[in-house]
Amino acid sequence: MTRRKRSFVLVALWLTVGLVVPLSAAAVPAGDRSGGWDCSQCGWPMQADAPNGSGGNPLGFMTAEATRESPTTFRVGVRNAGLARSAETKTPSGVGRVDNGELRGLSIQSKGARSAFALQVEAVGSLDNFSTAARGKLTRPTRLDRPLLYVNATANAPGDSFTVTYNFDAERDDLRDDDASVNDLRVLAFREGSWRPIRNTTRFRDGSDAVVRAPTSGTVPLAFGYPRRELTVTNVSQASRLFANRTGSIRATVVNRGHSDGEATFEIETRNDTILRNHTVFADAGQRRLVEIPVEFPGPGEWLVDIDDAETTVRVERPQPAFVVSNLSLSSERIAPGESVTARATVTNDGRADGGGVVRLRTFDTVVDAKRLTLQRNATGRVTFTQRFDAAGTYTVQVGNVSRSVVVGSGGQPPAANTETQRMPANSAGSGVPTTVQWALVVIGAGAVLVFGLAALGRIVRSA
Repeated sequence: MTRRKRSFVLVALWLTVGLVVPLSAAAVPAGDRSGGWDCSQCGWPMQADAPNGSGGNPLGFMTAEATRESPTTFRVGVRNAGLARSAETKTPSGVGRVDNGELRGLSIQSKGARSAFALQVEAVGSLDNFSTAARGKLTRPTRLDRPLLYVNATANAPGDSFTVTYNFDAERDDLRDDDASVNDLRVLAFREGSWRPIRNTTRFRDGSDAVVRAPTSGTVPLAFGYPRRELTVTNVSQASRLFANRTGSIRATVVNRGHSDGEATFEIETRNDTILRNHTVFADAGQRRLVEIPVEFPGPGEWLVDIDDAETTVRVERPQPAFVVSNLSLSSERIAPGESVTARATVTNDGRADGGGVVRLRTFDTVVDAKRLTLQRNATGRVTFTQRFDAAGTYTVQVGNVSRSVVVGSGGQPPAANTETQRMPANSAGSGVPTTVQWALVVIGAGAVLVFGLAALGRIVRSA
């Protein structure tokens, strides 16, 4: 009997457990099965964050609600800030917008923050407009030549328990006015006494706006804007001779005082605010460049040139033709006395205007002939001179600034260089005795001297 009672007790215990466990599981609401309690026997997935939502509800969504407090400040109330949760909110109307920039809104990412906390956000267009507490030791960000918006936030939660991503935007038309684009927009954070760029920002275009998203850890003062190229002309001078109605050049010193590479277009002005031309110059950030700018003046005289904040006066000359002689050739470089040489040369008008000029032939150290030509600018012509030489010798034939040599008769010697001028030799008339006869006389005379010398030497030896 005793053994039978034990069996009955065990059977009753197993029946009780079998009834209680299913009833306990059925008593759990369907929604609570995702509550995240540690239940290795449960058949539903565990939620990543602990049940710290509003009222302890593990299903509470994180929310962020913005409320306007003043024209420059608003408050963001955060609820249900569970681990790895996030919420977004828009900036209240009438806050966070200046002439050229705007704070659209922000996104808050929880990293284990308390269930509820709040942010106080201040957005102004100038550091001077910050509240005394926000201004603190802030200095103007030198890397932003055009700061658009400053933002400062405080929170009643630890700064390492959440991140804030700010959404800024600027009008693309305003950027174009400064030769900037969405890629030029920057967000700087004030840390450890200086402004430092936030590297992991994202930029994109949204209609007429250029948008930048900048994530920060906790709260930190921010500056939103862009570095600007700031090119100025500091000096202007005349680079070379200038001729009316001809393209010349002037020299200008250009400095980029901005913090961004870029270009600028300058007007080159002269008398009566007349614009001669527009010229575009590129310069790196901080670079100083010396550039030559092509210009053309309508007439000769003194002309004032004004570029940006620099000016000078240049002298413009009346254009003149200029003849250049080349390719001088002679019909012969060796002639007999009494014969003539024909000299031919190419003449080019290398000047600044059409016109005429005189080409001269020089020989015997004087001008012996001249011819006048009329040529258009850059046109080419030919001149021909014929000159007779009666006396033997070596002569220089010069046309313009080009010269060659001619040898007349057998008495002349070729010059070392074609441009060397040689005068007529003093013995150009000659002795009249053929050269072969002269050499024969020299040989006979030398033989006679030798014979008489040997005879005299023999007599001296015998007398001794």
